[in-house]
Amino acid sequence: MTSATNKMMRVLVVSTMLGIIATQAHSGNSVAVNTHIVINVANSDEVVNKLEQKASDLKGYFTLKSNQQITLKIPTSSENDFHNYIKNNWKVIHQQYSTDDLAVKLLKTNSSLKAKQELLKQYLDLLASASSKKIVLVEKEVTTLVQEIETLKGQSRYMEHQLKFVHFSVAFQLNSEKIQIQNKPSSFQWINDIGLPNVMADFQ
Repeated sequence: MTSATNKMMRVLVVSTMLGIIATQAHSGNSVAVNTHIVINVANSDEVVNKLEQKASDLKGYFTLKSNQQITLKIPTSSENDFHNYIKNNWKVIHQQYSTDDLAVKLLKTNSSLKAKQELLKQYLDLLASASSKKIVLVEKEVTTLVQEIETLKGQSRYMEHQLKFVHFSVAFQLNSEKIQIQNKPSSFQWINDIGLPNVMADFQ
């Protein structure tokens, strides 16, 4: 962009940010939440199906699933319901929370977006009266602005989505693995007499 365009953009961004700050002073949550939980399960496939169904009941959805873990998006309004569902049905071995305050990022993105949209309108108005020589320059600026606007729209939508949904990552630990190993008899009687756990301890 030209120096005049950059100067105009700075003025538009500042004025737009002031307007958005006044609006967001009374707005809702601006913190994205990520929750990681490890639970003890007997059948991971069955648990995956139950968690997926519960998420669907709460208007959420899964983003990844396997026999080792499942990641889901749950509406923020249903975060406690989903968390309680997990705690009431399985033994929680580990849980960890992390947050990301998106207020500043979202403010800057939306401010820049609105400023560029306003500048685009001005350029489009110029096209109607621009000379043939200036049309090429204006069209180039318009093309650049459109690309930047679409990028900012995508960033804004992504952050808004992060604020509307809590990210849940639920990993599974099978509660039968150790029992099966310890209870399986050995073909060597001396191992059965000593005990497999004691034999394994000697190699650690």
